[in-house]
Amino acid sequence: MTVEGRRIDIRLDADRLRKLKRIDDLFTSIAESAGKNSCGVILSGALADGIEGLKAIKAAGGACLVQDPKDAFFESMPRNALDAVEPDLVGKPLEIASYLIELAAGRHCQ
Repeated sequence: MTVEGRRIDIRLDADRLRKLKRIDDLFTSIAESAGKNSCGVILSGALADGIEGLKAIKAAGGACLVQDPKDAFFESMPRNALDAVEPDLVGKPLEIASYLIELAAGRHCQ
């Protein structure tokens, strides 16, 4: 899945899917399409999926939000995210949701 402008493109290619970190592709395409208006959220999960894409969002001037590892069921993805980028917010899912609402309303514009 990628984002190009205001269009979401979903391609089902089994060989390609096995080789890709899909969330990285999604986040990277969001960074390329939306620039400083992009946003990436890392929640509970294993490994480091999404970290490269989150770096792309941060480099584009977008917002990076990470679940507090102490609050996550699986803490490795949030911890890896915190090691990779300086997030705009580290918090519980409800705090992240509130931030996203404010971001959408233009109250956290950078």
